[in-house]
Amino acid sequence: MASPMQRKCCVHTMTAPAIPVVFDDKEIAGRQGYLTHLNQYHVINLDITGFISDATRMDIPLSNVPNMIADAIYILHV
Repeated sequence: MASPMQRKCCVHTMTAPAIPVVFDDKEIAGRQGYLTHLNQYHVINLDITGFISDATRMDIPLSNVPNMIADAIYILHV
């Protein structure tokens, strides 16, 4: 089971059909290379407020939140 910190951070790659639906009507869709560069990178979603809430609840100084986030991201890639 994932720890609370891991649940606040997830990595995913959006599928090709999902992205054009979101951006097809935007100016960027008309630019050269738009379709070529889709889905070239993973996306990391972070729930920063969750890390802050956990730190506050666990009486951890907020200055340590960046380390908590870095640890959660590292765990995802191990």
